[in-house]
Amino acid sequence: MNKEINYNNRCPECGAPEANGLDCRGQLEQILAWEQSDPDLLGRHFWTVACFNIQHPSSFTEEAWTGLCTVFCEAYDHQLSVFDIRRKVSTWSDGPVRIRREVPADPIVRDWAMAISEVYLAGEPKGAADRVLAWSKVIRKQLVEFL
Repeated sequence: MNKEINYNNRCPECGAPEANGLDCRGQLEQILAWEQSDPDLLGRHFWTVACFNIQHPSSFTEEAWTGLCTVFCEAYDHQLSVFDIRRKVSTWSDGPVRIRREVPADPIVRDWAMAISEVYLAGEPKGAADRVLAWSKVIRKQLVEFL
């Protein structure tokens, strides 16, 4: 596979460089596709999506982003089950609550120590589940600065 990384074209929010012609959203979609053939990675689906969303706050209302960060931290600190995570998320996202902004805000720039590109690794699915765990650890540590 072609392993081309373009460090000149980075996401303004998460800082991930373009890889194999994919921006950070495209890299996320590829990782989610890998879940179909990797049960360990599928088991980390919440962490993959939550890490990505936490690093792209301009798409979410402030309340939704803060709620996601709170649930993320609690899930990480207490090893919550997917059932418990869903239950907690539903307390602030069910009903007529707006989660996504109708029009994304200007990018919210933060200096993240790890981004989706380090999970994607230019198209390498082997070990992605372990990289998602590393990513969630980095985000949990950095959220102390951002909350």
